[in-house]
Amino acid sequence: MTTRFKYNPLTGQFDITNNVDSIPDLDGVGILLEYDCDASTVVNSLAIASDTDSNTIEPVTSNVYNGLVIGIVESKTSITSCNVRIMGLFVYSPAGLSIGKPVFISASGEPTTTRPVTGSIQVIGMALTSTIIHLIPSGNKTTLI
Repeated sequence: MTTRFKYNPLTGQFDITNNVDSIPDLDGVGILLEYDCDASTVVNSLAIASDTDSNTIEPVTSNVYNGLVIGIVESKTSITSCNVRIMGLFVYSPAGLSIGKPVFISASGEPTTTRPVTGSIQVIGMALTSTIIHLIPSGNKTTLI
């Protein structure tokens, strides 16, 4: 079972929104949080916390971004509500990750096992298979010149 939480800015705490039993195989492996998001945010987008609203995420569109990647958008419960996997196992499509390698953010803002040579470097996890990321976003980021 996966338990979903949503940040409540009035209390400063996370409230349980629901329990879901329908995610096959990887269900319950990790932490899934519900955030507000823009209608254009799509599933599989890497997510950063908004600078202006603590309950809102923004999609990463390149490896030059402010803040730190906090997770990956796993699903949307409405047009402006995103479930973000912030830790645990995530099935990423399309395949192409190198097994056993660290996962970075590519120049186009997607997960990759190829270390960037420009932009920012942040390890967001480890590739367990060509499609499964053990998601553990690093709290450190290096910006290359």
